[in-house]
Amino acid sequence: MPLVHAMRIGYFGREGSNTQNAAMSMFGNSHEYQGFQSIQKIFAAVGQGLVEHGVVPIENSVEGTVGVTNDLLYRSSLFITGESYQKITHCLIAAPGTRLDDLKYVISHTQALGQCSEFISEHDLEEISFSDTATAVAALSSEEYAGYCAIATKEAARIYRMEVLVEDIGDFRDNYTRFVSVSRSPREPDGERTKVSVVVSVNHEPGALKEVLEIYHRHDLNLTRIESRPVKFAPWRYIFFLDSTGKEGDQKALHELEKKCLDYKFLGRYASSFPRPDMT
Repeated sequence: MPLVHAMRIGYFGREGSNTQNAAMSMFGNSHEYQGFQSIQKIFAAVGQGLVEHGVVPIENSVEGTVGVTNDLLYRSSLFITGESYQKITHCLIAAPGTRLDDLKYVISHTQALGQCSEFISEHDLEEISFSDTATAVAALSSEEYAGYCAIATKEAARIYRMEVLVEDIGDFRDNYTRFVSVSRSPREPDGERTKVSVVVSVNHEPGALKEVLEIYHRHDLNLTRIESRPVKFAPWRYIFFLDSTGKEGDQKALHELEKKCLDYKFLGRYASSFPRPDMT
């Protein structure tokens, strides 16, 4: 049996975060894992070679796009090398012995807070944004956050010796986050289920985007995502993130896109784990 090359994998957040769970599901237990406090630091660590792969959230089925991830994919030289869809179950967590009725403040990542907005409103809790969900749980042990609660995973509560007051407090039970791994080099995936991600911009003229979409149709490629983002350094200019599945013909399609589009960037070809019908 061949030896597994042990890699260093970076993930957003700290131990017990949803992103760590995604990283473990993508790469397994035979590697060294390191948490980072921001998505920007993940991209920097991968770019500098401090870690071989970085795992970050890119979109959520409830709250939508993780803007910073998409912006960094466009601006950096990194490639997407894999993806994982994870079911997200948010728990309300506090120090042992805390009563729900005594709570006034809730801390967590902005995405988690947004995905639990109904519960937060119902219990009249005041939101405070944190860098990530697991760090919010770890903070509950400090005097500064005595009497606060956090939204995170059940695993985070166990790791930081806190108590789960209420399980599954999300607004929607079918809550999934798509995570991607990024690396300095692209890699060709094994198997037939592949996904290709690109980012493009088009001229401001009638039918320009339609012509781009027709390229995918001609080559029988299924578009699984079309997302527009403003270009931060160029006001009123927009880029489009396009994900497609289907291997046959994609290289020809990409060549046509590169010639047709005002701006074109290949983000990666990787194994697709697009969700099953019962995951949507």
